Amino acid sequence: MIAAAAFLKAYWRPLVALLLVAVGSLMLLRVGYGVADRSWQEKWDQRDKADAVAKLAFTQEQRRIELTRQAEINNIQREADEENRKADAQRAVAERAADRLQSGIQNAITHLQQRRGSDTGTTSSGQAGRNPGDLLAQLYREIDSTAGELAAEADRRGRIAMTCEKAYNSIRHDGLLTR
Repeated sequence: MIAAAAFLKAYWRPLVALLLVAVGSLMLLRVGYGVADRSWQEKWDQRDKADAVAKLAFTQEQRRIELTRQAEINNIQREADEENRKADAQRAVAERAADRLQSGIQNAITHLQQRRGSDTGTTSSGQAGRNPGDLLAQLYREIDSTAGELAAEADRRGRIAMTCEKAYNSIRHDGLLTR
């Protein structure tokens, strides 16, 4: 112990100086790391901020594109609704014409039956027989009715297909849809 006390007494100044240099070096090193950490943190913060701004810009652009698409589809739907309204009006006109045709056929049948006069149209078994004119008139009625139904369905499906095609083309032509 005496040797250690003598050693400290003899070399205390250089030991204190060495200790101060070591502590000072450690403090400078710590400050240097702190500056470097702050510098990197600022760079990361700037990068994070740039990423957030880019994400917001991308999101806004995508929303704008979505709203544009939806507006185009809404316009196409309005046009389709207008076409449907016009088609319904045309169908009503066609139905009235078909009703007039049916009435004319019925009048012709009635007229033919009146012209036959005394011919009762009975067969030997006593049942009413069918006149070929009556059968033909009934066939015309059924053909006209079926043709009207088929035409209305074909028009409806055609309008639906055209509306779908317009919506698809509006998206495809914007370059938003790739093959």
